[in-house]
Amino acid sequence: MTVQGCLSGSEGNYTLTDKSGNTYQLTGDTAKLSEHVGHEIKVSGTATTATTSSGGSSGAMGQSSGSSQKAIEVSSVKHMTKTCQSAGTSH
Repeated sequence: MTVQGCLSGSEGNYTLTDKSGNTYQLTGDTAKLSEHVGHEIKVSGTATTATTSSGGSSGAMGQSSGSSQKAIEVSSVKHMTKTCQSAGTSH
C-alpha cells in the first residue's frame, strides 16, 4: 500500500496523517524519517496493525485513543513537500 500525508512524531514513534485525517503508525525502516518530520511524504509498504501497549516508553502522546491503529511497515519513502496540508493539523 502507498499513503501520502504529514509525518509527525520522533525516533521510534512516527505517525503519518493523510488528507482524510487517518493516522498510520510507521514501523520497519524508519531511520531516514527524522529529516522529514513536519513534511509531506509518501510511504510505500505493507499494511499491518500496531498495538499501542508497547511497554509504555514514550507513549503515543495522546494521539490515539484505541488499543490498536493502522500501521505501515515502511519499505520506501518519497519526500513530497516541506509543508503539511493534512486535515485538522494546525501545528
